[in-house]
Amino acid sequence: MSVFSFRVVLFFCLALCIPQLASAALNLSESEKSWLRDHPVVSVGETMRFQPLFIEAADGSISGILPDSYDLIGEKLGIEFRYVADDWLSVLDRVQKGELDLVGAMNQETAKSYGFEVTPSPVNFSTVAFAKKQRDFQLYKDTDLAGLRVAFHEKKIFIKRYLEQRADEITLVPADSPIDAINLLLNDRADVVLGMNLDSYLLSSNALLEIEPVHVVDSLPVNSVIASAPKNRILLDIIGKAVTELTHDERSRILARWVWTPDDRLSFLSSEERMYLAEKPVLKVMNLNTFPPFSFYENNNPQGYTTDYMQLMAETLGVEIDFVSNKPWHEYLEMLKKGELDLIPHIAVTEERKSFVDYTNFDHIVYTTGFAVNSDVVIETAADLKDKVVAVANKTFLHSYLSKHYPDLKLLLTSSTSEAIQTVAQGRADAVIGSLPALNYYIQKNWLSNLRIAPIGDIELPKITQLPMGVAKGNHLLLSILEKTVPQLPSSKVGDLKQKWMNTGPGQLLDAGLNDEERAFLRQKEKLNVCIDPNWMPLEGVIEGKHRGMTADYLAHFRKFVGLPMEFVKSYSWKDSLAAGKEGRCDLFSLIMKTSEREAYLDFSKPYMSIPLVLVTGINQAYIADLTGLNDKRIGIAEGFAIKPLLEQQFPSLVFVDVKDAQDGMRKVSRGELFGYADALPVVGYLIQQTYLGEMKVSGRFQENWELGLGTDKQQPLLNSIFNKAIQQISLEQHQSIQNRWISINYQPSVDYSLIWKLLAGFTLIAGLLLYRNRTVARLNAKLARANQTIISRQKMVDRFVLISTYDIAGHILSANRAFCEAMGYQENEVLGHQMSRYTCPDQPTALFDQIWAQLRLQQSWSGELKCATKQGECVYLNVNIEAMLRDSEVVGYRAISENITDQKRIEELSVTDTLTGLNNRLKIDELLAAQMERHERHGLKFSVLLLDVDNFKHVNDNFGHDVGDKLLKDLANVLKSNVRKIDTVGRWGGEEFVVICENTSSANAYVLAEKLRTIIAETDFGVVGQKTVSIGISELYDGDSLSTIFKRADQALYVAKHNGKNQVMVGRKQALTDPQTD
Repeated sequence: MSVFSFRVVLFFCLALCIPQLASAALNLSESEKSWLRDHPVVSVGETMRFQPLFIEAADGSISGILPDSYDLIGEKLGIEFRYVADDWLSVLDRVQKGELDLVGAMNQETAKSYGFEVTPSPVNFSTVAFAKKQRDFQLYKDTDLAGLRVAFHEKKIFIKRYLEQRADEITLVPADSPIDAINLLLNDRADVVLGMNLDSYLLSSNALLEIEPVHVVDSLPVNSVIASAPKNRILLDIIGKAVTELTHDERSRILARWVWTPDDRLSFLSSEERMYLAEKPVLKVMNLNTFPPFSFYENNNPQGYTTDYMQLMAETLGVEIDFVSNKPWHEYLEMLKKGELDLIPHIAVTEERKSFVDYTNFDHIVYTTGFAVNSDVVIETAADLKDKVVAVANKTFLHSYLSKHYPDLKLLLTSSTSEAIQTVAQGRADAVIGSLPALNYYIQKNWLSNLRIAPIGDIELPKITQLPMGVAKGNHLLLSILEKTVPQLPSSKVGDLKQKWMNTGPGQLLDAGLNDEERAFLRQKEKLNVCIDPNWMPLEGVIEGKHRGMTADYLAHFRKFVGLPMEFVKSYSWKDSLAAGKEGRCDLFSLIMKTSEREAYLDFSKPYMSIPLVLVTGINQAYIADLTGLNDKRIGIAEGFAIKPLLEQQFPSLVFVDVKDAQDGMRKVSRGELFGYADALPVVGYLIQQTYLGEMKVSGRFQENWELGLGTDKQQPLLNSIFNKAIQQISLEQHQSIQNRWISINYQPSVDYSLIWKLLAGFTLIAGLLLYRNRTVARLNAKLARANQTIISRQKMVDRFVLISTYDIAGHILSANRAFCEAMGYQENEVLGHQMSRYTCPDQPTALFDQIWAQLRLQQSWSGELKCATKQGECVYLNVNIEAMLRDSEVVGYRAISENITDQKRIEELSVTDTLTGLNNRLKIDELLAAQMERHERHGLKFSVLLLDVDNFKHVNDNFGHDVGDKLLKDLANVLKSNVRKIDTVGRWGGEEFVVICENTSSANAYVLAEKLRTIIAETDFGVVGQKTVSIGISELYDGDSLSTIFKRADQALYVAKHNGKNQVMVGRKQALTDPQTD
């Protein structure tokens, strides 16, 4: 027997020791539970015609895909399935008459025609093309079937219809059965067989090694259902719930046992895209040296958010990433052009680059532009940059932007942002422009006290720039792969990466929640002394003089967070470690339970481990469902364990005896000196495997879980807040990885196999008796406990961060989770029964909800943005995805999953909003005008523009000061916003000029609006400056116009209004495109 076989046998033995719950994860109603109690056996009918769905052996036993699937469902429901083989029509007839409960699997359309009720099948299949291994063609996509002879089983109607639709390009070769179709291929009478992956069973059972599956027809999925008579609706509902609990791995294992299954990890990609990856298993990706926290190079390793993100993509795609580092930016661009680089993961879109770069339709990161200046140099405005030297990285989009828009600016070009910062620190430049996070990082990292971050308000730069990914021009397959992969990435993992990197820089934590006091504290520490339990493996211990176990892995994460070395304090027992803590020799306890006694010298973090507490006894002890019945039994527990007083209180009939450690306790149980020993499940499992195999077993579980966290020296209170933040940085996947690594079973290769088989027989007998006697007793093993804990943790994360709400078919709210309620500011009971339209912001069109529900009724889904009002009256932006909830193909309600994008929208608003007046700025006006031009080109819709200028504004600034002038502009902005129409858009054009875009409006109608505005403004009292007037020029869009000609005409009209005495409105005429004369 191999070591692997031994592990399987032993795991089976241990699993039988702890009874399990049959349907712990199912949410069954009382009536459903009652039905199961009354029907412990359910009959399933199927035909042998569809092997390997059903296979009947000579002795009458039945196996196959469906029995494997139903057996798994039976385990979850605590019932048995009886399998009946018959011809197909007889099966259908017997189910109709009630002689059989279920049709094992069938086509949904056929089921409906027989009047059956249905529920989804536990397994679905693929339509697959089979061909000879030796062939002179390839099948990468469905259209590659063109020109080939395609054999098929003509009774598979869905395949027949599919091929008949393509009969003009494919030669159809019908066959009487799947095996006949395969024979046609073998005899060269067909090039391809189109069937189901079930047919691969025929290849293996007939040893047809020269034929292989070559292509999955994605456009022709095979979805089967479980069917039954209408009176068995409750049975189908119960099975449906069990089917939804089957994991992807469970379904895949069943199929893989019997038939060929495609690698569905990449099912979201086309055949061509999968082939591209097969032929290119390594992608060359740019890694910048100095772009923290996104991409940088430190300690000879690429690091950062983008680096981890690309690794996550690579893991999803099954490829490797070769990061190309240590090159200047312009060289990366050349490498992409030459095909020496596959991908630049973050690149700004410029007109020049569009000639050699294709960009993804998603933005990977956001680039925030920042200024850093020499502290001795006064630079507050764009004018202050005159004759100053500004450093910027060469060939970047900022370099191009500055060269184009500020040609007189003296630029010092460098190979990186890091080098650019150094030129300012060394006095070779006066200011640096680059990524704001990178500027912050390098200033702090290098202690550059002579540099500071400085806003320069009036210089027009792209403050926030979206950076998509970029591939070489024409590499459409890689571009499509990237765009399809992003939605497949687990949102929890992407969220963890953002949490890890968005506030951090390399080597140290710059802004991940640590305040200045905490950072200063860590800087003055040389190392941290850690106390552990030296004899508590696999949780922690000392092996060959080194700290090992789970906590050693956790401390490796914590060490990166705090940036300090950690040394464990040597001790020989947990008692010694506690004594060291009392004496102040421990900065940190790696794993400890909080008690009132320990609070005298320790602070405690929140728990980061929750571990089942179990009882281990001799091998002959039956499972103990209720430990309170063990009167006067002596139970060992390691001295110093904080949980002992709690156990003594809960189990007064037990006698708890101090032992030195787990080894000592289990040794005494083995010798008969103690009835049992209480400790953490991983610890006793570890010792059973190492020392007490065949002598001891887990015989019971205490109700309490052991909640364990970190302990920090009370004299150093900052340590506690620092490590609470460090715990938050560890993702669920990292927790699970650490625990799985140490809880997995390890065995020595030297095994007494005869003993194992005796043990197996004994365990099986005991387990059979236990299962018979304790059918209703909770049966829970460690694996199920960990799985449930993970599920609960993830559900809590979803409930906390993902906004989920459900609605009935009329749109009334049925449920709203915690995240939704927190975002909206309501309790759940306050929103139930109301329609979402009740919570819309005033400026959101009420007709939008009518449009949403109209689309839902037609397409059963809707995606878009909503602007909703919170209970406090604030507006929040939600990115919403709504899909129908179906039952038997009928819509019974809707589920909405939303993301709160308020912060993102506010940032977007800031980037297109004039900071003084709150109106649209010139950037936004340009964008809106371009959209109006596009509408005109597509639909012939015209618009007009009003250009307003405040008369004698210079007089206000000269006589009253700029503050008064600014207030006048704000007040004018409010007057304009309050008096234009809903279809009009107001913006600040610059200085004292304003612009109004009048959608679908002629110049004549625009004149009416302009006169109204001019009159209202002239009659308004603007406080200290009194009444003011404006002059207005109007321009209408004419055929053949560009934005330039429209504004030139409006500007000319404004000039005429000013020249003719001000406080008047003039309309620009199409023919009047000459330069106005000036005095």
